[in-house]
Amino acid sequence: MSLDQLKHWLRRLLIQVVFLILVLAVIALGEWLPPFRILHDYLETHPAVKSLFSGVTISMTVIGTLLLAFTQFLVRVGDERLVLTVGKDAQNRRGVVGWLARRFSGLKITAGFHDEASFREVKRAFQKGIWWEKPRWRRFTLMGLGAFLLLYGLFGLFIVISPAGVKLLMAAALVYASLRTAWGFYKAGPPEKG
Repeated sequence: MSLDQLKHWLRRLLIQVVFLILVLAVIALGEWLPPFRILHDYLETHPAVKSLFSGVTISMTVIGTLLLAFTQFLVRVGDERLVLTVGKDAQNRRGVVGWLARRFSGLKITAGFHDEASFREVKRAFQKGIWWEKPRWRRFTLMGLGAFLLLYGLFGLFIVISPAGVKLLMAAALVYASLRTAWGFYKAGPPEKG
């Protein structure tokens, strides 16, 4: 190991240790802060409320996951590709794979699409009202909604079921992600006029 590699390794190790100390400090602070202690105690003494919030956050997570996973198949835009090739080398394999390869020789199946948009483009789509009219933006909007539901549902679930210190850690991470996203939209500039 060279001296540069050793320095790089030690630097990464130091960053990881500092991050771990920061996480543990936030958890300890959450255990100490009264609002998080009160919230945790309230949820523990009112299981019906905790069950309600758990059900809502689990539902958000499941719906978000389904939107992310299946929107690409439900909203057809035309940029999808579907190709799978079963080669002759797979036909010699034993078991289910070989049996399928012998039955469907030459079949091609793959699925996928590629789409990206800047915050500015998303702003323009919403300003012009095409976020639901055009299939590309409909797919993008539904998948964005899925990401939103998954993020807030999953972090919300951890906030509901975890101890007070972890509640603070999850809330801080969620607020940070929300602020960074909002800042990204703000920095993207104002949408077009007219």
